[in-house]
Amino acid sequence: MTMFRFLSAFLAGSWAAAAAATVEEAGRIWVVAAEHPQADDEGAATSEQPFRTISRAAELAEPGDIIRVHAGVYRERVAPARGGEPGRRIVYEAVPGEKVVVTGADVWDPAWEPDPAQPTLVSAALGHEQPGYFDQFAEPYLRREGRSLGQVAVAGRLLDEMPTRGTMRARRGTWWLDRAERRVHLHLPAGVLMAQNPIVEVTVRDRLFAPHQRGLGYITVRGFTFDRAANQFPLRFWFPREVGNNHPQTGAVGTRSGHHWIIENNVVRHAASIGIDIGDEGGWDPEGDQSKPTYLGRHLIRGNHIHDCGSTGIMGLGAHETHIIDNVIERINLVGNTAPECGGIKVHDFVDGEIRGNLVRDNDCSGIWLDNAYAGSRVTQNLVLNNEDMGIFIELGFGPVLVDHNIVGYTRGAGIYAHDASGITLAHNLLFSNAHFGVYAHVISAREFKLPDDSRRPVESSAIRVLNNVFIDNFRGDISLPPEAPRSTGNFSDHNLFLTGTRAWWEGEPFLSFRLNTNSDHATDALPPGVEVMDMSLETWREHTGWDLHSATDRIKSKRPPSFLKGAGPDPAAHLAARALHFDMLEPELLAAIQAPRVPGTDYDYLGQPLGYGKVNPGPWRDLAGKVLPLPLWPRPATTESQK
Repeated sequence: MTMFRFLSAFLAGSWAAAAAATVEEAGRIWVVAAEHPQADDEGAATSEQPFRTISRAAELAEPGDIIRVHAGVYRERVAPARGGEPGRRIVYEAVPGEKVVVTGADVWDPAWEPDPAQPTLVSAALGHEQPGYFDQFAEPYLRREGRSLGQVAVAGRLLDEMPTRGTMRARRGTWWLDRAERRVHLHLPAGVLMAQNPIVEVTVRDRLFAPHQRGLGYITVRGFTFDRAANQFPLRFWFPREVGNNHPQTGAVGTRSGHHWIIENNVVRHAASIGIDIGDEGGWDPEGDQSKPTYLGRHLIRGNHIHDCGSTGIMGLGAHETHIIDNVIERINLVGNTAPECGGIKVHDFVDGEIRGNLVRDNDCSGIWLDNAYAGSRVTQNLVLNNEDMGIFIELGFGPVLVDHNIVGYTRGAGIYAHDASGITLAHNLLFSNAHFGVYAHVISAREFKLPDDSRRPVESSAIRVLNNVFIDNFRGDISLPPEAPRSTGNFSDHNLFLTGTRAWWEGEPFLSFRLNTNSDHATDALPPGVEVMDMSLETWREHTGWDLHSATDRIKSKRPPSFLKGAGPDPAAHLAARALHFDMLEPELLAAIQAPRVPGTDYDYLGQPLGYGKVNPGPWRDLAGKVLPLPLWPRPATTESQK
């Protein structure tokens, strides 16, 4: 059995176990309803006399129990006191059809002082209503000078924090923190005056749902809206506390190094940093000195909508055998961090895991990023559109990892990018209108990677297989790989379809879409004789590499202007097509020109249709014959157990 067939079988069993775990042995139902007239945390937790807070139920629930929460705004951090057991989960669920909001913000009603010259400007002194209450609000945001962890909302509208008094005064809907005077200054949004007594809220809690105790398991969190968290950026999270100027991974929703969680069908929004963290957090415990559990992960993160967060949508270190499935992740890294710990999905040590069927779009960071160990994992059926940096990013490891049947477009960097990473199979992806190369892989450092036997090996860019993909209109080019060299061996590309390329369309040049790179000068002596670092045609690429002998190229006339004009970067008009979530750039009959062997480990196409066992066409769809364009990209069919 090949590695990828073994992986598919393994993940199938893991998925079946997770699905079976949702059938629970019946326990007690604890009812929470903050808006009920008889709500009381000393009550019976029944429909007639529910608890007022979720936290009270979290203190008492035992394995097998369900905490059922009715509509309302819950200003609390929910910290489960204990976890469940196999077959006896503790389930936290919002009543279907009711909006349950857990928020890190509190209403703030200080003595506001208006600016005599401009009534839309007001300020108030930070008080000491609770010990540490405003310390969290005013804590500086790591790596973002002039910014705090606090958030201010007026009449339900979040204001933008400004770095100076002048920038705050210049724009409505903003606020500024005067640390010297401990005062908050607001420039009220349009249409809002203090005479209207609008509700003002400040975000003061860094966690919304996370245990204090590390390592709890078998917890389900379902159907909530988690809104606003003053959580810190995970700068250098892997270092111990004594190193200083670092912080662990702390999500608005966090498993706290737990195992076998199901987090599904929630909305997670407006976290100052991370939306959901699913790993061991990093080099130190942010809530004491509890030891780090050795058994964690095995989570199912499914069907959530994570949006408008400061740095990262989903993040985790060491969450082995975890499934991240059918989530929508958008508008991440709103703070504009440039440190590397940002991404729609950013995971480390993601071993035997799966990222499937997610929509990852409009993020000011990479879309999906697997960093530092990814052996046995798979990235499949994702729609990754209009992201900054890279669409799918793989870093530091020897794999194997299978990246298949994804659609990646309108990225401001490369569509699929890898550095210091080996053992990567890229199959049946559609890579279109990316600003850099469709696929780009190379070595960038002299780092060493720790192997399972504790030995260390210099990183490479080896065993990268680019098979059965479709490339359209990638501005820099379609493929850039290193040649055969000591740190880049066994790379291969074939059975791909290359269509036009914007540079050729726009400039009228030959179709030059390939490049042998130098591993960032780690292998400058390895280029074939007579080959310089330059763009190549498919014919020249074949001559110097022996790759893509069964691939094909053609020119198509796009129905819209080129996505990336010469040297000008992304065309904003083209990005509208990404948000429209449809595709009309491919003539289906072009796919029939290539009949390719099926890649081991691939099983279902982008839409969840089985591939069969014969020859296959390139690209993410099993069959486009007879389909009417434009082709809808989202919503795609939900992932089913059969696809595992």
